Amino acid sequence: QGLDVRRERLTQAERTWTNLSAARATLAGVARDSDRVETARSSAEQGLTEARANAPTLEAAMTQAERSLAAAELACAADVEQLRANLEDDAPCPVCGAHEHPYAHQAAPLKNMLTSLRAEVDGCRLRVRDNNALQAQHAAAASAAHERLAALAHDRLTLSERVASLEQAWHADPLAVAAPPADERTDWFVAQHSALRDAVDALVRQEQLWR
Repeated sequence: QGLDVRRERLTQAERTWTNLSAARATLAGVARDSDRVETARSSAEQGLTEARANAPTLEAAMTQAERSLAAAELACAADVEQLRANLEDDAPCPVCGAHEHPYAHQAAPLKNMLTSLRAEVDGCRLRVRDNNALQAQHAAAASAAHERLAALAHDRLTLSERVASLEQAWHADPLAVAAPPADERTDWFVAQHSALRDAVDALVRQEQLWR
């Protein structure tokens, strides 16, 4: 009966210690996940802040490029082209009255400038779109990180309560006093179970001899 009682106590103590070790390991893992997600959240929010700060400059550049393109397209419009073709040297311009017409025979440079301005507008629009996409990406990442941190905080609280409960149960167990340091307890339980089996076997042999 004494050996049976000790086996039950040993089994219960081992179960408590195993559950406590597992809960501590899980809690440590949740803490590491929280740190990792917090780093990701901070990075996403910083990226979002930077992207939002860059947005006004990019949009202003796009607006200016579009205005320059519109002005260039107006200068290259068909009626303007016709007006330019009708200009005569030393004759007054019907629009401004000037006698000099520096752009009368410079259609090619204007066409090149128009092409360059269109490319600049396309580039500005692309940069604005990329920035908007980057903002959306960082915002989604930050939102996901916030949700994950909330879930991890809940898990952390639950695990902390479980660890506290198991620690209380472990320290209340009489075998905890005799148990070695934490890193040796698994082997200690194995040795205790082995010694208990040896004691039971010895008792059985003694009973057989008595019989």
